[in-house]
Amino acid sequence: LDTIRRGGINSRWQAAYELVKVLSVERREGNQDPRFGDEIVRVFEASVHDDPRVRRYLTRAMEMVDTPAVIAALIGALEDPDEETRLYAIHSLGGLRAEASVSELLGFATHEDSGFRKSAIYALGQMEDGRVPGVLKIALNDRVSDVRWNAALQLARRGDTSGEHVL
Repeated sequence: LDTIRRGGINSRWQAAYELVKVLSVERREGNQDPRFGDEIVRVFEASVHDDPRVRRYLTRAMEMVDTPAVIAALIGALEDPDEETRLYAIHSLGGLRAEASVSELLGFATHEDSGFRKSAIYALGQMEDGRVPGVLKIALNDRVSDVRWNAALQLARRGDTSGEHVL
C-alpha cells in the first residue's frame, strides 16, 4: 500500500496489480489483518485522480477483503468515471456476494452496454436476493449471447433449468 501511495507512476499501478495476488493468497490462508479493509479503502479513495489502472487493480484487490467499508467503497466505485473500474467493481461485488449492492447491480442488468449487462448478471447470480431469479430469467432473452449464457449459468447454479436451451 505504501508503494501505491507514494511510488512513481508505473510502480503504483504495478503494486496495485501485485496486491491482488498477495491478498488472494492471504485470503485463502486466512492471514488477513481485519484492519486492512479500512486501509485499502483509504488508499482507494485517495487514488481518485490517479492513473486509472491503480483504481482498477485496487477494485479487484478489494474483492479479497470482505468488510462493510470495502463493500461501501465498491458500491461507490459503480459510479467511477472509468468504465473498467466500474466493471471491476461489479465483478468484485459479485465475488464478495455483497447483498447490499443488489439494488445498484439491478440497474446494470439492463444497461445499454452489453459488457455491463453480462457482468451484472453474473454478479447478481451470486446473490440470494429474491429479485434476482426474475432478472436472470429476463436476461435469457438478451440480444447478446454472453448475457444469455451468464443468465442461464447462474440459473442452473440455483437448480433452475429454465435456461437449459441456452446452455
